[in-house]
Amino acid sequence: MIKKIPPLNKTICSILSFTLLTTAVTGCGKKDTERKITDPLNPEVSTMLSDSQTMPKDYIFKQTDYEGILNKDDYVEYLDYIEGKVRAVTLGKDAKFKYLFVNKDGSDAQSFDLPLDGKEISDIICTSDKDGNLYTYYYTNESCLKKFDNTGNEVLSKTLDFEIYDMYCSDKYGLVLNTSRGIETFSDQADSTILIKLEDAQKNFDSDAFFLYKGSKDQFFIEGATSDDVPILAKVDLDNKSFGKTSKACSERHYSYQSGEGYDLYSQDYNGIYGYDYESDKMTKLLDLDDSCIDRLNFLGWIAINDKELFAETLDFNSNIHFSTLTKVDPADVPDKTMLTLGGACFTADVTMAVNVFNKSSDKYKVKVIDYSDSYPEDELDDILQAFNQDILAGKAPDIFCFSYYFAPNIDSYANKGVLMDLSSAFDKGGALGDVEILPNIYEMMKTGDKVYSVYPSFVYNTLLMKESAAGGKKSLSLKEYDDLNLKDSMDGNKFINTSIQTAGDKFIDWNNKKCNLKCPEFIEILEYAKKLNSGKKKPAASDDEEIEVVDELPSINSNGILCDQDLYGFNSFTDIEQNELKDKVAILGFPNNSGETTTMITPFNQLCVSASSKCPEGALEFIKSYCTDPAINDVSTFPSDKALFESYMKKATEPAASEEDAIVYTNCHEVKLKPLPADEAQKLYDSILSCKAIHRLDSKIDSFVTEETAAFFDGQKSAEEVADVINNRIQTYLNEQ
Repeated sequence: MIKKIPPLNKTICSILSFTLLTTAVTGCGKKDTERKITDPLNPEVSTMLSDSQTMPKDYIFKQTDYEGILNKDDYVEYLDYIEGKVRAVTLGKDAKFKYLFVNKDGSDAQSFDLPLDGKEISDIICTSDKDGNLYTYYYTNESCLKKFDNTGNEVLSKTLDFEIYDMYCSDKYGLVLNTSRGIETFSDQADSTILIKLEDAQKNFDSDAFFLYKGSKDQFFIEGATSDDVPILAKVDLDNKSFGKTSKACSERHYSYQSGEGYDLYSQDYNGIYGYDYESDKMTKLLDLDDSCIDRLNFLGWIAINDKELFAETLDFNSNIHFSTLTKVDPADVPDKTMLTLGGACFTADVTMAVNVFNKSSDKYKVKVIDYSDSYPEDELDDILQAFNQDILAGKAPDIFCFSYYFAPNIDSYANKGVLMDLSSAFDKGGALGDVEILPNIYEMMKTGDKVYSVYPSFVYNTLLMKESAAGGKKSLSLKEYDDLNLKDSMDGNKFINTSIQTAGDKFIDWNNKKCNLKCPEFIEILEYAKKLNSGKKKPAASDDEEIEVVDELPSINSNGILCDQDLYGFNSFTDIEQNELKDKVAILGFPNNSGETTTMITPFNQLCVSASSKCPEGALEFIKSYCTDPAINDVSTFPSDKALFESYMKKATEPAASEEDAIVYTNCHEVKLKPLPADEAQKLYDSILSCKAIHRLDSKIDSFVTEETAAFFDGQKSAEEVADVINNRIQTYLNEQ
């Protein structure tokens, strides 16, 4: 039975600051520099980088998808396997519920409409008995429990004075419920019977709320978390109305659980699926999602048939939902491949997708993802870089470095220390990346001096947009013109300064030549305007624990609806702004400045580098090529850096959508159908992107210099010239150290 559980993927909402390579390694004395991060199930095996190039074969399952059973927009509310049949309840785009039976091999699918209105029901809980009768619980204006026979006909309806959170059919106990009153049983002919009161369970486990799970052989388990967020799993003795021992194995991390034969329970975490035996309190790994090339974000729900067969609801790279079987592969049948490691932290979803696409298609190589952030709580994220650099110094660098936006140490520092491979020759004709033509300005941004150490597979485009009818032919906004729009209440001075430094490209900070030029009239004007933005605003007290904010968003739309600050993720988002948000052709103005230039910038999604010590650089380059050019990875929601792919998405944006539903976006709960983007508008965006010269660098050092030194200026203690001089000197010293 599928549970409604929080997504397993990590979300990091704030911009994190990291130290330089040398600082992180020497660090402060209180850090345990020998700290090793281990797998809780196998403590002797480090989950970080190792010298082993052994191909993992023990936890691989093969995925087989079945077409035509589910529609594209179906939502699976219930999934189970009983009496040799998979049973499901789905909710379609038409707001109709269906009750579905299908064999585990995808054959003989039958479905029946349920007389329930999906527009009125926000959530539904289902279970079925061995005869195929279906129980549903939902809440509209009241709590309703209904029973349907195996053809979808309603045979029972009851209004309840309590809420149901989980329910299961049991051969021995009938309908077993986890409710707002406790654990109870229910009979069609009689009222429910409370076996264990909720307050008794709360007191016993120091937990406010619980999930109830049905295991094999009519066993029941209760799961929750203590007030200290320690996971709880214990057996429920319905006969004696009591609880068994609390699992130690399940207290190490949060799992979701499912039933199935072969083990008492089956569990899932971020990495894979396990079988759990209650008496021995042992968790046995069965399936590794990465080794099986299963994208965890597209693994929507599953049930265990046994320890070698799973049935799942999956999402493919084209956003189509399928039913799929996952079948254990004999290790002897797994072909050998050369292993490579990809190391980094706080990855965006497309990284694991890129790895899975590559691993499925490559006959020679297999990439293993090492996400250092998996092993640290969010309040220790500064330790991630330390652990990463410890492995590098120990000679255990990953083959491929992946620096995400949130994990963005200074790449130049790594390159200068000889850690990274120069990829310039790989882009030459006949080189490993010779067939990858990066957009020319993006290729220049990738350079450190005359060398290329990092590759940007995709990027976001950052700019200001205005209705063309309001722009009056302008190509940029001066500080005065921007000020006249009266948007200062939405900004503060430091945000404006940081944005201006970023979008100026090498005019203010020339990273290649290590020159800082902030002692200039243009930067003085920026400081003066930033002070004006801050006037009359109460500044919050600073603290040692305060996180440094870097380039932040400017206002969305002003009171007249003429200005829009937008992170453009692809041609589709530009179409949405023109036709839906601003309802007019758009002028691309860049960020306000007094140079008269259209100053925009790009933010790379991820930056890929190859270790200079990699034992298989050719495999690493094959992966980078796949990441940059495979349409299954770089979908239309991003700007790919590969020129051919970029232009194909531009062309696609100017053509009618493949289906009516693909053309629909939602605004304030209303459907808006977008038309193809006019060719001249697509070309305008194309030209603007290719003229961009600035890259958004996440650098907490520079941001802190600005924040620290402008405080005295904003308070009237120093002049703009004095502050510009100090900031310039501090940044110049910092550049010299790189």
